[in-house]
Amino acid sequence: MPRRRIIYKNWIADIGLDPACLKQTRCDKTETIYNQKIIKAVRTAVEKLSPKEKEFIERYYFRGESYRDISICFNKKINLLENIHRRAITKLKRLLAGFVKDEFGIKVKKTFVCPICLSPYRDDIDALIRRKKKSDTWKKIIKTVKTEFRTEIKTPQILISHQKYHMD
Repeated sequence: MPRRRIIYKNWIADIGLDPACLKQTRCDKTETIYNQKIIKAVRTAVEKLSPKEKEFIERYYFRGESYRDISICFNKKINLLENIHRRAITKLKRLLAGFVKDEFGIKVKKTFVCPICLSPYRDDIDALIRRKKKSDTWKKIIKTVKTEFRTEIKTPQILISHQKYHMD
């Protein structure tokens, strides 16, 4: 079993605060309701991840499987699992930032958000990127994404990084 797991309030320490300093004035019934609210928010955020990221999070954090076990199941090398893990955690931080701010009054630093990943036309844009030939330029794809999918892409680097890091 892996050594480190997310447990209740671990994320508070990760952003540099002391979990012991938080007010603990709830009675048991209220604490249970409050914990259920946190669990529901996390589950809702996990549901919004890509299928591979979701399965990784489920296996690693909820079932306690090791990287080795998951790599066998996914048929991927461990370093590729680390990329899936990092992307999933980044997305979860972004998805849970509003909840954390509302519930705990903690403002989470914003990270770069891929405009393609946020687009409702992500699958169509991914298909467009996959169809690109090596001899084609990104200019045509940028124009198509802007006109057909109403997603503003200013540089080809955004498309390239999306292709490299966000497309499975």
